[in-house]
Amino acid sequence: MRIIDLRSDTVTLPNRKMKEVMLTADLGDDGYFEDPTICKLEKKAANIFKKDSGLFVASGTMANMVSLGALANHDDIVFVDSLSHIYRCEEGISKYLHLKVVPIEGLHEKLLANEALSLPNIGNNSVNKKILCLENTFAMKYGVPINSMQIERVCDFAKKHNLLVHIDGSRIFNAIIALKQSPVDLAKRVNTLSFCLSKGLSCPYGAIVVGNKENISRARIVRNQLGGGLRQGGLMAATGIFALDHMIHRLNGDHRRARLLAEGLNSQGYKIDINLVKTNILFLYTKTDRYKDSLQSFLFEHGVRVIAKYNKMIRMVTHYEINDEDIKKVLYLTEIFLKNNRNHY
Repeated sequence: MRIIDLRSDTVTLPNRKMKEVMLTADLGDDGYFEDPTICKLEKKAANIFKKDSGLFVASGTMANMVSLGALANHDDIVFVDSLSHIYRCEEGISKYLHLKVVPIEGLHEKLLANEALSLPNIGNNSVNKKILCLENTFAMKYGVPINSMQIERVCDFAKKHNLLVHIDGSRIFNAIIALKQSPVDLAKRVNTLSFCLSKGLSCPYGAIVVGNKENISRARIVRNQLGGGLRQGGLMAATGIFALDHMIHRLNGDHRRARLLAEGLNSQGYKIDINLVKTNILFLYTKTDRYKDSLQSFLFEHGVRVIAKYNKMIRMVTHYEINDEDIKKVLYLTEIFLKNNRNHY
């Protein structure tokens, strides 16, 4: 039975061509800046966003950590959305970097609705540097992309309040494709930006940070302090180069299939806000956790994997390994389940 894995775009496996470039990658010791494939990937990423430098790291979480570690010192303040991945899942920023992570409820909601932005009252801390973090796309809001005008508004706000800006762009290329905007327009005024290679771009490993030379030099120091030195990491960097050349424009297909899935679920009677499905993430809402768990179990029994760890919500994410037939099968199964459990939905 074919497994249809909609839990995340991190489940993708490297394709044959990615494996081939790994076998032929030129290698060296990155500790001495001598791995030519890593150097090529870092330069390529920096050029895409018109930044001075790039840094190859192990993961999106590490990318955010080294970015904030480069911008801030102990006890500096990091403002994030209360639903952001940084706040929910990346406690190492406060635990190991000793930064004060301050959640702002509805930060992205206000930004997307063009409402006035504001900072919480955190007392007298004028001596601390402050950083404002955005997540683009915003995973907990259907992967909604943040456009260049909205980022400009954030940067204007940041300048007025003497804030630095970091973008957690784990899925920034989904935003670029969905918005049809250039990478430069989404990054030109921010201090640092990170993106994952191992999500929609389907690499087996890695993430990138881009910024100016000073910030990337400092980020490299933080990466090494975290044990992130790569040595002959060109084996993995080669897949990143391949992905940046060949895996970005195909994201349109992921977005189209997410939309097809959302429209199908909506037409069957499931609660889903199809107007928010702009990229590759969608959420299906249920009345009870019991119904949610039953639906997840039913799908699992028939070879479909979804995430149901959220309150009365099931998350589905499309990616490189999901095709049109998979979407049809999922909709066939959800329709059967709904017919058999309509009184409990």
